[in-house]
Amino acid sequence: MVKNTMKTMIKCANCGRMVPANPRIKNQNYCNRKACQRVRKNKWKQSKIAFDPDYKKDTGIAINSGLNGIQYIIEIIENRTRIIVIETVNYRKNGIKNTVQNDLAKETR
Repeated sequence: MVKNTMKTMIKCANCGRMVPANPRIKNQNYCNRKACQRVRKNKWKQSKIAFDPDYKKDTGIAINSGLNGIQYIIEIIENRTRIIVIETVNYRKNGIKNTVQNDLAKETR
């Protein structure tokens, strides 16, 4: 039995150079250069935003708001932290310490 030593070649959709195809990647269109991979990922993200409403909604804060989105996320984290601290104080006043640790452990998972 003779193995086929010729590798299948593909033409990169970004830079246009001919490269050997990676047999683990089906329908490979881009080479492994960093710039070509960046283009591939950006095109994927654009198509995902265009056709997937859930993905668009989930990433909307970061895409549309920029720094305001980051500040909004920080406010959410701070509010959540305040709530946890208040609940911890209330639990400790009532003498239930283990419940707080269990609740915090569940939230961090």
